[in-house]
Amino acid sequence: MASCYLISALAILASFCLIESAVINEMPTVYEEIITGEQDNMFTEDWKNAFDNEQLQNQPKWTPDEDQPKDDSYEVRNYDPAWWVTSFVPCLNQTVASSYGYLKLYLYMNKANDQHMEFNLTYPILNKVDMQFNAQYIDEDKKGRNPCPDRYSVNLYLPYESDDEYYIDDTPPNGQDEIVTTSKSQLKTRYVLPYEDEFTIESLENCNEQAKDFGERLKEDGKNVNVNSYHCAMYEPDKQGVVRFEVWFDDIDQ
Repeated sequence: MASCYLISALAILASFCLIESAVINEMPTVYEEIITGEQDNMFTEDWKNAFDNEQLQNQPKWTPDEDQPKDDSYEVRNYDPAWWVTSFVPCLNQTVASSYGYLKLYLYMNKANDQHMEFNLTYPILNKVDMQFNAQYIDEDKKGRNPCPDRYSVNLYLPYESDDEYYIDDTPPNGQDEIVTTSKSQLKTRYVLPYEDEFTIESLENCNEQAKDFGERLKEDGKNVNVNSYHCAMYEPDKQGVVRFEVWFDDIDQ
């Protein structure tokens, strides 16, 4: 099935990148969970089947904006307020942050949180890019340029409704470590560029190139966006292995 393709590719990519990163970076001990065999048991056949079937039902809610580009070259969407769960580790490169972050969020959605609560897995997988996010040290004890100025995180929509009897608090459960956090976004207008690509180790770099051109186009159109901050959104591949990707830029006038 199509879902098997994406999940297998992510697992293989994660293993490769994590082992490679262990040589380059001082990696948190929590990484050992993935490398020492836990990932072999996490991708069950039932989950693979359910993930494919539920993809369309488990997405953040949005409506098309009234002001769309005349040439339909991109979309303007208004996203409802929503909860999100995020995985972030400083000083990881984009590929490692993406593969490891996805696995951490998968575990969170499958009860690896402080309330042992299970959530339906959601789409898209969002890889957030914040270039030059911390270009200079903020800590007074450290001076000069930060060696890890760029911030790469992974985000999933969290289908959490605090007024549901099932939930015991007004906020979602916390992650089991500081790597995984939750936050609630307000109503957001986003400029969205859909495109198709194959899922390969170059997919994120291709998205970065799409984002560069798209950001320049939005600036030319007079849109107020930060060209150094965007999401690479990835959906489930079709039977031919072609994946739908999107680039998201937030309107910062809101």
